Amino acid sequence: MDVPEEERTCSCCGKPFKHIGDERSEQLHFRPISFYIVVQVLLKYIAACDCSDKRRATAESPIKPIDKGLASTSLVAAIAVMKFADHTPLARQATQVFKRSGIELSQSSMCRWMAKAADLLEPVYNLMCELILLSYCFGIDATNVKYREPGVKGKCKTGFVVYRKIPATNGSGFVAMSGSSTGMQRPCVAGEMALAQAWKAS
Repeated sequence: MDVPEEERTCSCCGKPFKHIGDERSEQLHFRPISFYIVVQVLLKYIAACDCSDKRRATAESPIKPIDKGLASTSLVAAIAVMKFADHTPLARQATQVFKRSGIELSQSSMCRWMAKAADLLEPVYNLMCELILLSYCFGIDATNVKYREPGVKGKCKTGFVVYRKIPATNGSGFVAMSGSSTGMQRPCVAGEMALAQAWKAS
Protein backbone atom coordinates (compact mmCIF):
# COMPACT_ATOMS: atom_id res chain seq x y z
CA MET A 1 0.00 0.00 0.00
CA ASP A 2 1.29 3.42 -0.92
CA VAL A 3 0.92 6.89 0.55
CA PRO A 4 -1.32 9.25 -1.50
CA GLU A 5 0.78 11.32 -3.87
CA GLU A 6 -0.24 14.65 -2.34
CA GLU A 7 0.91 13.46 1.09
CA ARG A 8 4.37 12.50 -0.15
CA THR A 9 5.05 15.70 -2.03
CA CYS A 10 6.60 18.89 -0.66
CA SER A 11 3.91 21.57 -0.36
CA CYS A 12 6.48 24.33 -1.07
CA CYS A 13 8.49 23.13 -4.08
CA GLY A 14 6.39 20.19 -5.23
CA LYS A 15 9.34 17.81 -5.09
CA PRO A 16 8.30 14.20 -4.24
CA PHE A 17 9.53 12.58 -1.07
CA LYS A 18 12.33 10.00 -1.26
CA HIS A 19 11.40 6.40 -0.53
CA ILE A 20 13.43 5.17 2.46
CA GLY A 21 11.85 1.84 3.26
CA ASP A 22 8.64 0.07 4.14
CA GLU A 23 6.79 -1.67 6.98
CA ARG A 24 5.73 -5.27 6.49
CA SER A 25 3.10 -7.29 8.34
CA GLU A 26 1.65 -10.76 7.83
CA GLN A 27 -1.98 -11.83 8.02
CA LEU A 28 -3.29 -15.38 7.82
CA HIS A 29 -6.02 -15.95 5.23
CA PHE A 30 -8.21 -18.92 4.40
CA ARG A 31 -8.85 -20.25 0.92
CA PRO A 32 -12.02 -22.38 0.77
CA ILE A 33 -11.77 -25.93 -0.50
CA SER A 34 -11.41 -25.90 -4.28
CA PHE A 35 -11.84 -28.52 -6.99
CA TYR A 36 -10.40 -28.71 -10.48
CA ILE A 37 -10.47 -31.16 -13.34
CA VAL A 38 -7.33 -32.56 -14.94
CA VAL A 39 -7.85 -33.70 -18.53
CA GLN A 40 -5.61 -36.59 -19.54
CA VAL A 41 -4.94 -36.88 -23.26
CA LEU A 42 -3.62 -40.23 -24.53
CA LEU A 43 -2.05 -39.86 -27.94
CA LYS A 44 -2.82 -42.48 -30.57
CA TYR A 45 -0.74 -43.38 -33.59
CA ILE A 46 -1.22 -45.51 -36.69
CA ALA A 47 1.47 -46.89 -38.96
CA ALA A 48 2.13 -44.77 -42.01
CA CYS A 49 3.56 -47.69 -43.95
CA ASP A 50 2.38 -51.12 -45.01
CA CYS A 51 5.42 -53.10 -43.78
CA SER A 52 4.94 -52.55 -40.03
CA ASP A 53 3.61 -55.55 -38.10
CA LYS A 54 2.24 -53.21 -35.43
CA ARG A 55 -0.43 -51.04 -36.94
CA ARG A 56 -1.51 -48.92 -33.93
CA ALA A 57 0.08 -47.50 -30.75
CA THR A 58 -1.62 -45.71 -27.87
CA ALA A 59 -0.06 -44.07 -24.83
CA GLU A 60 -0.59 -45.92 -21.55
CA SER A 61 -2.89 -44.33 -19.01
CA PRO A 62 -1.36 -43.49 -15.60
CA ILE A 63 -2.28 -45.74 -12.69
CA LYS A 64 -5.56 -44.66 -11.10
CA PRO A 65 -6.88 -45.61 -7.66
CA ILE A 66 -10.34 -46.11 -9.16
CA ASP A 67 -10.19 -47.68 -12.61
CA LYS A 68 -12.34 -45.71 -15.06
CA GLY A 69 -13.59 -43.62 -12.14
CA LEU A 70 -14.02 -39.91 -11.57
CA ALA A 71 -12.06 -39.75 -8.32
CA SER A 72 -8.37 -38.93 -8.43
CA THR A 73 -5.79 -40.01 -5.87
CA SER A 74 -5.94 -36.63 -4.13
CA LEU A 75 -9.74 -36.70 -3.85
CA VAL A 76 -9.81 -40.24 -2.44
CA ALA A 77 -7.10 -39.29 0.06
CA ALA A 78 -8.99 -36.14 1.11
CA ILE A 79 -12.22 -38.08 1.67
CA ALA A 80 -10.38 -40.72 3.70
CA VAL A 81 -8.67 -38.10 5.89
CA MET A 82 -11.96 -36.32 6.56
CA LYS A 83 -13.68 -39.61 7.40
CA PHE A 84 -11.07 -41.35 9.53
CA ALA A 85 -8.92 -38.50 10.90
CA ASP A 86 -11.48 -35.67 11.15
CA HIS A 87 -14.41 -37.99 11.98
CA THR A 88 -16.62 -36.51 9.25
CA PRO A 89 -19.07 -39.16 7.98
CA LEU A 90 -19.46 -39.62 4.23
CA ALA A 91 -23.07 -38.43 4.40
CA ARG A 92 -21.99 -35.15 5.96
CA GLN A 93 -19.20 -34.76 3.43
CA ALA A 94 -21.66 -35.23 0.57
CA THR A 95 -24.37 -32.92 1.93
CA GLN A 96 -22.16 -30.24 3.46
CA VAL A 97 -18.47 -30.19 2.52
CA PHE A 98 -18.78 -30.94 -1.18
CA LYS A 99 -22.23 -29.52 -1.76
CA ARG A 100 -21.11 -26.19 -0.28
CA SER A 101 -18.55 -26.02 -3.10
CA GLY A 102 -21.11 -26.92 -5.75
CA ILE A 103 -19.93 -30.52 -6.14
CA GLU A 104 -22.49 -33.31 -6.16
CA LEU A 105 -20.98 -36.55 -4.89
CA SER A 106 -23.17 -39.45 -3.83
CA GLN A 107 -22.50 -41.26 -0.58
CA SER A 108 -22.65 -44.62 -2.36
CA SER A 109 -19.84 -43.57 -4.73
CA MET A 110 -17.67 -42.46 -1.85
CA CYS A 111 -18.33 -45.77 -0.07
CA ARG A 112 -17.04 -47.66 -3.10
CA TRP A 113 -13.99 -45.40 -3.25
CA MET A 114 -13.20 -46.04 0.42
CA ALA A 115 -13.55 -49.79 -0.11
CA LYS A 116 -11.14 -49.63 -3.04
CA ALA A 117 -8.72 -47.50 -1.03
CA ALA A 118 -8.83 -50.09 1.77
CA ASP A 119 -7.90 -52.83 -0.72
CA LEU A 120 -4.99 -50.76 -2.02
CA LEU A 121 -3.74 -50.02 1.50
CA GLU A 122 -4.00 -53.60 2.77
CA PRO A 123 -0.23 -54.25 2.40
CA VAL A 124 0.45 -51.17 4.53
CA TYR A 125 -2.08 -52.37 7.11
CA ASN A 126 -0.49 -55.83 7.25
CA LEU A 127 2.96 -54.30 7.75
CA MET A 128 1.64 -52.08 10.56
CA CYS A 129 0.17 -55.13 12.29
CA GLU A 130 3.48 -56.97 12.05
CA LEU A 131 5.39 -54.04 13.53
CA ILE A 132 2.87 -53.53 16.33
CA LEU A 133 2.93 -57.20 17.30
CA LEU A 134 6.70 -56.98 17.70
CA SER A 135 6.14 -54.68 20.68
CA TYR A 136 6.24 -56.10 24.18
CA CYS A 137 3.21 -54.18 25.36
CA PHE A 138 0.71 -51.87 23.69
CA GLY A 139 -2.61 -50.28 24.55
CA ILE A 140 -5.99 -51.38 23.26
CA ASP A 141 -8.13 -48.44 24.39
CA ALA A 142 -8.59 -46.17 27.38
CA THR A 143 -11.57 -47.99 28.89
CA ASN A 144 -11.26 -47.99 32.68
CA VAL A 145 -11.40 -51.23 34.66
CA LYS A 146 -11.78 -51.71 38.42
CA TYR A 147 -9.29 -53.90 40.26
CA ARG A 148 -8.14 -54.67 43.80
CA GLU A 149 -4.63 -55.65 44.83
CA PRO A 150 -4.51 -59.01 46.69
CA GLY A 151 -4.09 -58.57 50.43
CA VAL A 152 -4.69 -54.83 50.28
CA LYS A 153 -7.77 -53.54 52.04
CA GLY A 154 -9.72 -50.58 50.77
CA LYS A 155 -11.57 -49.45 47.73
CA CYS A 156 -11.00 -50.71 44.24
CA LYS A 157 -8.52 -48.86 42.12
CA THR A 158 -8.96 -47.85 38.51
CA GLY A 159 -6.68 -48.98 35.72
CA PHE A 160 -6.94 -49.86 32.04
CA VAL A 161 -6.30 -52.85 29.81
CA VAL A 162 -3.33 -53.40 27.53
CA TYR A 163 -2.20 -56.31 25.37
CA ARG A 164 1.09 -57.86 26.50
CA LYS A 165 3.32 -60.51 25.03
CA ILE A 166 4.49 -63.25 27.39
CA PRO A 167 8.04 -64.23 26.35
CA ALA A 168 8.26 -67.29 28.65
CA THR A 169 5.36 -69.02 26.91
CA ASN A 170 5.72 -67.30 23.56
CA GLY A 171 2.09 -66.31 23.97
CA SER A 172 0.12 -63.18 24.65
CA GLY A 173 -2.83 -61.95 26.63
CA PHE A 174 -4.59 -59.03 28.22
CA VAL A 175 -3.37 -57.49 31.48
CA ALA A 176 -4.64 -54.65 33.65
CA MET A 177 -2.31 -51.73 34.23
CA SER A 178 -2.54 -49.29 37.10
CA GLY A 179 -2.49 -45.56 36.53
CA SER A 180 -4.01 -43.81 33.53
CA SER A 181 -3.76 -44.33 29.79
CA THR A 182 -1.35 -41.37 29.62
CA GLY A 183 0.71 -42.43 32.65
CA MET A 184 0.94 -46.23 32.64
CA GLN A 185 2.70 -47.47 35.79
CA ARG A 186 2.82 -51.23 36.35
CA PRO A 187 0.78 -54.41 35.89
CA CYS A 188 -1.62 -54.97 38.76
CA VAL A 189 -1.53 -58.58 39.92
CA ALA A 190 -5.20 -58.81 40.85
CA GLY A 191 -6.34 -57.36 37.55
CA GLU A 192 -4.02 -59.65 35.64
CA MET A 193 -5.29 -62.73 37.50
CA ALA A 194 -8.95 -61.79 36.98
CA LEU A 195 -8.40 -61.10 33.30
CA ALA A 196 -6.41 -64.30 32.89
CA GLN A 197 -9.29 -66.31 34.34
CA ALA A 198 -11.75 -64.55 32.05
CA TRP A 199 -9.42 -65.16 29.13
CA LYS A 200 -9.23 -68.92 29.86
CA ALA A 201 -12.98 -69.12 30.35
CA SER A 202 -13.62 -67.55 26.97
